[in-house]
Amino acid sequence: MRQKRKGNSNRGFTLVEVLVAVVILAVVVVPLLNSFYTASRTNAKAKKLMDATTAAQNVFEELKAEKLDDFIHDHTATKTELLKGDGTAQLDEHGKKIYSYTLPDTSSPSNYTLTVDQRTFLARVTLDPVDYTTKESAAQKQSDYNTQLFAKLSKLSSASNAFYIEDATADLDNKAANNLATSVDPTEIENIKKSMSRTITVDIAYTESSKWCRVYVTVAYTDLLGGTYTPIDRQEIYNNNTALSNKLSNIFLCFLPMYSETGTKLVPKEKVIINNPTNYPVGIYMAKQTSRDDTANMVGKNNYGVELEVNEGNRVWDQAVTRVATNLRYEEGNTITSELTKVIYTGPTSIPSSMQKALDISDDLSRPEASVRIYKVKVEIFEKDDTAYANALTTMEGTKIE
Repeated sequence: MRQKRKGNSNRGFTLVEVLVAVVILAVVVVPLLNSFYTASRTNAKAKKLMDATTAAQNVFEELKAEKLDDFIHDHTATKTELLKGDGTAQLDEHGKKIYSYTLPDTSSPSNYTLTVDQRTFLARVTLDPVDYTTKESAAQKQSDYNTQLFAKLSKLSSASNAFYIEDATADLDNKAANNLATSVDPTEIENIKKSMSRTITVDIAYTESSKWCRVYVTVAYTDLLGGTYTPIDRQEIYNNNTALSNKLSNIFLCFLPMYSETGTKLVPKEKVIINNPTNYPVGIYMAKQTSRDDTANMVGKNNYGVELEVNEGNRVWDQAVTRVATNLRYEEGNTITSELTKVIYTGPTSIPSSMQKALDISDDLSRPEASVRIYKVKVEIFEKDDTAYANALTTMEGTKIE
């Protein structure tokens, strides 16, 4: 019997079968590839947005870490006057104009750039105090942070404050009288002590190019014959040369009063001179100390007076850059008398006639005052090529409190 032989078929796919397979593959793969592409774009966009948000947060951190003046100076901001409803300038309690700020400077652009994860962004920052400075009614002002009185004393850090505190144990007055006397006659020494005068000089030395600031104190005594004794000669009380990022804010000058029976309020025996030739903006806290062994008689206390002289550099008058707060006042019964009996102010041209008003002298060492302290902040982040600031990637809002 003849057996039928099986053979292998060499027949391939037909064209129809190939086309059907391709169509099926396209139907399945194309949407899958599209989903991968979409996911990739979404992830990239989300990453960019996350980086932009981080950049905005970095701006807020920089604002938090720096004083407003330094932040504005570093990034060259545009100043815009705040106006009242009648179109006149909004002024603070010192008569100074109030401004909002925009960074970077629109008139002379210098891009404010930030880099996050190797991606560079542009930032635009707007600091606007308008919401906090346009309250009109008394009820509104009660809740307005910028109209509340606050003490201006900063944190008492040696990095930003200079201190001179007279040491009671040094007994400078007696040392001066003994040095100025021509003999050891107790009567002569006592008479010199009653009649001699004292000058405390504070010299502020500042170099703008290096931001190097130093402060020196000199204490000198003079007798009626013109003899002098200088127990403290340019003692350095502040120097930021080891950390030039530190900025001097205040000088605290604490001294023991030199009471004298021969002194008068019109011709005081005590004088304080502040030399500020480079017009460095600084606060002076001038404090009269008292000691437990203060045995001065009432005549000396009642006659006590201090002359203050402030010398700034020559410039056109705007306002004093050296502001003084002091506790120099004497209370007898219900009467409070100022012991700052003479004030001299030199330097600027066309200064106001009242020197005390020009210097903005306060008889309260805490110097409570209202000023612009809170700003509404808007931070916008843009692509590095979007120099027209047309399409913000993200916007964050917050506040800046001085």
